[in-house]
Amino acid sequence: MSKLSLLQGKSKVFQIGEIELELKPLRLGDMDLIAVDKEGSIKEQTENSLKLIDKVLKDSVPDSTEQERKDVGLEHMEDLMDAIMEVNGLKDKNKVTIKDVIKARTAQQTETTN
Repeated sequence: MSKLSLLQGKSKVFQIGEIELELKPLRLGDMDLIAVDKEGSIKEQTENSLKLIDKVLKDSVPDSTEQERKDVGLEHMEDLMDAIMEVNGLKDKNKVTIKDVIKARTAQQTETTN
C-alpha cells in the first residue's frame, strides 16, 4: 500500500436509535453525493440526502439489504445526517450542511405559502 492509505477517513461509532452503528466516511469518488444544489427543490434535496444515507449505511453495514435501508424510520434521519456529517469532518458550525439547506428551503417555502 502507498502512503495515500494514510489519508483514508476513519470510521466512528454512533448511537442511532437503539443500536450502535460504525459509520464509514465517504471517499473522493462519492463527492457527487454531498454536492448540494441550494436552488434545487426540496424533493431533489431530500432524494440526494436519502442517496447519501443509503450509501453510508450500505458501506457501513454491508450485510444490510436495500429494503432494510429503505425501511429505516424517518425519526432517525436527522441523527443519521448529523453522524454522516461528523464522520466526514463536515460538522463545523461555520459550514453549511445538506440538513441546513433543506431546513432553510422548507422555511422559505412555508413563508411563501402563508
